[in-house]
Order: sequence, then structure tokens, then C-alpha cells
Amino acid sequence: MNKRIDFTNLGGFPATQYTFDWMQDSYRSCFVAMAALIGNKVIVSGMATVGPQTTSGWITYNGELIPFIGGVTQPTFLIEEVAEDRVFNDSTTKSVYYKKQARFGGALDFTELKRVSDVLAFFTAFNNLVTAYNDFVTNTIASIADLYSKIKVLFTGEFPIGDVNSTDKVMLVTHSQNILSDYLVTGSLVGLSGDYNNDNDVIWSVREVGANSFKLCLREVSPPVQNLRFDYVLIEK
Repeated sequence: MNKRIDFTNLGGFPATQYTFDWMQDSYRSCFVAMAALIGNKVIVSGMATVGPQTTSGWITYNGELIPFIGGVTQPTFLIEEVAEDRVFNDSTTKSVYYKKQARFGGALDFTELKRVSDVLAFFTAFNNLVTAYNDFVTNTIASIADLYSKIKVLFTGEFPIGDVNSTDKVMLVTHSQNILSDYLVTGSLVGLSGDYNNDNDVIWSVREVGANSFKLCLREVSPPVQNLRFDYVLIEK
């Protein structure tokens, strides 16, 4: 703990209410830190279900370690603070001893309390999760890199389309690469006009892929004037 009192000094230690407050604050702050480490609404120990009964134990709730009084298992529980009175030297009676505890009843949902076997088990599970995630990322990156290494780009080009002024239009795209193997054509219709609502009214497909050309098939879905360009990549199958 971060606080301590040296009681070994002789001469009559001046114990006052300040002394006891110092001692209480010392251990309470430590337990608050421990509760924060464990987490909120966690069963720390005990509270085993035996038939219709739940045994006593300890829980964390809102940053505090709180004893749970066992009893007949119910769907709800409550947290209460029980006070004890003492008669002071001036004959007044005041509440001075307070004990916070949890028990069945009330309105708090008992199923919200989750059990953690111990902190070491938690960190072991967390580390296993981190390791699995790192392995997944590493393997995924390796798979993507392997896939990318197998992609052979044969040619990249641009083809001006302008306006698609009919419902269906076929345009011959030449590249003069004399590609004798099968290849894929992948590409994008690039809008060049000032109105994207006009440029996005066209769909496309490819057919009759040859050694030095392919046909670009266009369909206009509405009549406004477009200004388009087809950017494409030829990839070996």
C-alpha cells in the first residue's frame, strides 16, 4: 500500500480521528484500484450454485469490492449499506460503522454478474486472443501478397467514349499488344462531365476479347448527355 504509519516510536502516539481516516483511506484506495483492474459486475470468488442456493462470495460493482450474501437464488439482487450506531462520550448516538453488502432481492439483474476465474486466466486468454489475431493478420497479408504476386498485368490503357447517345452501343477498343493467351479486362467508367448524375447513367460489359482488341458494350439507362472515358487493365488468366 502507498501509505503507512510508523507505530514503533515511543512517547505516546497522538492517535486521533485523522489517524484512523489515514488508515482507512490507505486500504480503500487500493481496493478501488483492484476492482478497476478486475472489471465491473464481476464475480471474484465464491457464489457457487448448489441446488436452489447460491453460496456467499465477492463481486465488483461500480468500482468497489463488495461481499455477496448467499441465499436462495433469485433473478435480481440489491446492494445495501448497513449502519451501526455507537454512543459517544457526550452521550449522543451516531451512526459510525457502515457495511456495504449485496444480497438477493431488489432490481439489479443477477445475470449481469460475470465470472472470471482469476486475473492470470484472464490475461492468458487475452494473450491467446492477441496471438491468434496476429497470426490471422500475418497469414492474411501473406495470402494477399501471394495472390498479388500471381497477378500478371499485361497492359493498361484509356479509351475515350464521350456521350453514349443510344440505348445500346458497341465500341471497339484496340491495344495492339498481340496477346495470344486468355486475359481478363477489368476497368472503370470515368465521368468527365460536370454532372455525375448524367455520367452514372451508363453500364458496361466486355465481349469478343482478341489478341489486339476487345469490344466494349455500353447501355444508356437515361437520355442525358455523358462525357465518359474507359480506364482498363488487361490481366492474364
